Amino acid sequence: MPEAVGARLASRIPGLRQQLDPRLDIYGQPTRNEQSGVAGVLPYYRGAGQRAGDPITQELEKSGLGISHAPDHVTIPRKAADIQIPTNMAEQRRFYEIRGQVLRDVLEQNNAGSGILTKDQFEKARTIANQIANEQLRAEIGGDELQRRYDRQQERVPAGAGR
Repeated sequence: MPEAVGARLASRIPGLRQQLDPRLDIYGQPTRNEQSGVAGVLPYYRGAGQRAGDPITQELEKSGLGISHAPDHVTIPRKAADIQIPTNMAEQRRFYEIRGQVLRDVLEQNNAGSGILTKDQFEKARTIANQIANEQLRAEIGGDELQRRYDRQQERVPAGAGR
């Protein structure tokens, strides 16, 4: 994960920060740095975000609900056991974008932001968004590439280690 460490450091250095992809909000949309200059380098709270007045975002914040980082793999469901295929940083970012957009759509369809979003409703929406993002990312990567990565992964498994 050295590229993640390098990106984290670059995000704190003016000049290098502009070379990075913008951060994504919970809905997979790019966000701007709320502070510029020296204040943008500080690791603590930087003020209200772009969606501070959004009813759905307010509901999530009030409830203390959020989403985790994108997984470092896509999952291929199998009857015996699911297969996990590693993804790179660009694919993880794409997963986050897809999941965020789907999450927002599902929450809007379920009237989130009306002040009555329950944890169970959010968990269901998050599960749907994760499943759809996983499926769409697998499709974008493509079956041939997933198979190549799987084969490469199997080459690394020591003999007798549960193939």
